[in-house]
Amino acid sequence: MSRRATHRARVVPVAGTIAAAVVLLSSGPAGAAAVDDPGPGRPSVTQAVGRGDGTADVSLQLVDACAGPTDAVRVSLPAGAAVVAVGDPDGWTHEVAGGEVTWRPVTGPAAVPTDEPALLTARLAAAAGEQVLLPTTQRCADGRAVAWSEPAAAGPLAAPRFLAGADTVDPSALAPTVEEAGRQTGRGWLVASLLLAPTCAAAAVSRARARRGPAG
Repeated sequence: MSRRATHRARVVPVAGTIAAAVVLLSSGPAGAAAVDDPGPGRPSVTQAVGRGDGTADVSLQLVDACAGPTDAVRVSLPAGAAVVAVGDPDGWTHEVAGGEVTWRPVTGPAAVPTDEPALLTARLAAAAGEQVLLPTTQRCADGRAVAWSEPAAAGPLAAPRFLAGADTVDPSALAPTVEEAGRQTGRGWLVASLLLAPTCAAAAVSRARARRGPAG
């Protein structure tokens, strides 16, 4: 069996989550999303497997485009995504800031590990059937940076991606459309009006009695 099929990364749950026992594997069960095969020279999503709770385990195969050592590799998640846990390649560590995960060598600039994937578990805000893009940037120690961020699937700088399945994304995490937001606002005003109506009526009765003065 190849190293990729058996590798288990050191997984660190992100603070504030309940993923304390997450174990990520670069091979997974049925339910994996369709991934692209960009060929050599481009990072790629090699597997995306839904966990059944709206989150997915994603394996990202990195490449080394620097002429020398690397300072960091950053992966950007779609808007609305939430990182649950991160798996570090051997000798690397990570930090999470908003919707971005950045891996850095523990002991200073080093070659990118291309023989094992970078792993993460995330709740991805997308609908089934959408292409989920994970723009990836490699920052070289000499100051150069290579960004694979283009939305088109073809081309040397296309962003890593996978085709979302129902088990690998959480549509409820999507931001509401303008139409949906309008409907929600309208329902909110209706509920508020119904709740305030008895209070307003009571206040009106009190004011009317005050104007009439004491009875008898």
